Amino acid sequence: MKITADIRVQPVKFTTSASKMVAGHKAAFEAAGVSALPHAMGLNVQGEAGTVLGVLREILATMHSDGLERAYTSITIESRADAPPSIQEKIKSIQAAG
Repeated sequence: MKITADIRVQPVKFTTSASKMVAGHKAAFEAAGVSALPHAMGLNVQGEAGTVLGVLREILATMHSDGLERAYTSITIESRADAPPSIQEKIKSIQAAG
């Protein structure tokens, strides 16, 4: 099942740049074949549900093995039965409305 998702990982007591963290997460998703579009608070991703959630699990495991004790993760997922979900189509629709 293909999904689009808004993913935000907020580390607690994080001392490194959040920009570098998001860039690393984007690279991890793309390496797994998942489209990833950064935004001001995290990433929008598009791909197979199992792959998206598997990459997120790997990202969190890596963060914890690198010494992060806690992180808050927010995920909003959209699945559609009528059409494949598409981040780019959502952006086009918003731009056309404005």
